Amino acid sequence: YRVYDRLARSEMGNVYRAVHAELDHPVSLKVFSSSLEQQPVLMTRMQREARASVELDHPNVLRIFQVGRAGSIYFLASQNLTGESLEDWLKRDGRLALVPACKVIRQAALGLAHIHEKCMVHRNICPANLWVNDQGMVKIVGLDCVRDTDGSFGIEDPRGAQTSVLGELDDMAPEQAAHPEQTDPRSDVYSLGCVLYRCLTGAPPFGERRKVADVTSVAT
Repeated sequence: YRVYDRLARSEMGNVYRAVHAELDHPVSLKVFSSSLEQQPVLMTRMQREARASVELDHPNVLRIFQVGRAGSIYFLASQNLTGESLEDWLKRDGRLALVPACKVIRQAALGLAHIHEKCMVHRNICPANLWVNDQGMVKIVGLDCVRDTDGSFGIEDPRGAQTSVLGELDDMAPEQAAHPEQTDPRSDVYSLGCVLYRCLTGAPPFGERRKVADVTSVAT
């Protein structure tokens, strides 16, 4: 791959705009940290993202073409991402008008329905993981937090990973913070509702800098 500018950054690594050197095909290239093998929890998240990509095929879910390794570097090549994340859109405009907000949430709901039909829970629906391209099409990204609800992945979580809290606290369902291992599709729907609230008001529903204790207190 010929790698160009960076599109996004996360704890898992960086996402770049790239082109397949032989096919001259544009892709988005997610390059993981070189220390991934020394971090069992992050390694498991990368494996889950790769496994999820095999099962998912929907216009509103990012499609991954290739999972590979070059030396100590792991990477995922996916559909080319154009446009911007919903998070960047909100940072620029503050909030969305009713019709654009509903269009974004509707498409995200359709993508989520497909994920749930495949016996998966996303667990990190937030503005940063909803990408809106230049034509207004929404792609759900950030599949590294996906959990299978039927054991089909066959990937064992490292010690302590099942009870670790994954996701953005501002958009997290109370039961997800209190009992991460019991998260089900309803938690994703709750998070999507929080995203809609943010789109319409320009602020998270429970204020800034929410803590895990704040979320779990609601669950209890």
